[in-house]
Amino acid sequence: VDAHIDDGWQSPPLTFLDEQTPFDFGSADGEQDDSSAVVVDLRLNPERYTGYAGPSADKVWAAIHTDNCFQQQPKSVGQEEDEFTCSLSPEERVYNRIISGLHSSISLHIAHSYCLEMDQNQIAECKTWGKNSTIARERVL
Repeated sequence: VDAHIDDGWQSPPLTFLDEQTPFDFGSADGEQDDSSAVVVDLRLNPERYTGYAGPSADKVWAAIHTDNCFQQQPKSVGQEEDEFTCSLSPEERVYNRIISGLHSSISLHIAHSYCLEMDQNQIAECKTWGKNSTIARERVL
């Protein structure tokens, strides 16, 4: 993690909350705790492989697709079996495609900047970053 913070980040952040309802974003209960706050400049820490993989990551994506996407309704008794009929509205189908596109985009970003070799001298740090075409093909292509 690149902890460098430029001058632009030193100023107070703009917020969508009005000035009548101040809230401290330092902690969940609104209490300021400077010792635990970490500011990370995402421009210096790009989206890429984090090491979070396996069954846990699969559960996250399954929850995203199950809980946040519209699901096709089962056919009722006596309804004609037409494999080309979709019970979702056009808006629901577009929304599902947006979520699917987000998933594909994240997967390709991870495959583009993937940890190819872990650093044996530092815990959980990557030594060599590079493209992983196998991951790209398995997940998206």
